[in-house]
Amino acid sequence: KTQAKAIMDRIIDAIADSLSQEQRVRLSGLGVFEVRVRKERTGRMPMTGEEITIPSRKVVGFRPSKTLKERINQK
Repeated sequence: KTQAKAIMDRIIDAIADSLSQEQRVRLSGLGVFEVRVRKERTGRMPMTGEEITIPSRKVVGFRPSKTLKERINQK
């Protein structure tokens, strides 16, 4: 368990480092992680109903591979 956790931590760190440099990360058989930019938009403050501007920001997107989709949809 300890070794598996250490390996997963290293993998996650490597993915996070690549994404912070806005690089795509492709894991064969799993999918692609990439940085996407959400545009600035108008929203509403829930308590007051006042319009506010929600600033643009970067988010992580994931596209599953064809192999993963097929395995999930097997019956």
